[in-house]
Amino acid sequence: MTSKLLLTLLTLIVLLIQMKGIANVAAVAVETTLSSADLLGLRRSLAVHAAGGLAVLVVTATLSVYKPLGITRYGWRKLHNQKGPV
Repeated sequence: MTSKLLLTLLTLIVLLIQMKGIANVAAVAVETTLSSADLLGLRRSLAVHAAGGLAVLVVTATLSVYKPLGITRYGWRKLHNQKGPV
């Protein structure tokens, strides 16, 4: 669970940092005074970050569905801390 949380928080931070670029692209789309070549680098950056965010979300969803092979640490603790029948 910790890895999913950390991956999600990291993705959220990176995508929030990209909000300034998104606002710039939106402003230019409203004004349409600059050529599309001026924003090519920014559009590429937004696409790469969005694809990266999607990849991280797919990884976290996969981690939610599939558990690692074998018994987990929680299972080992529970198994070793069990007392006999009362």
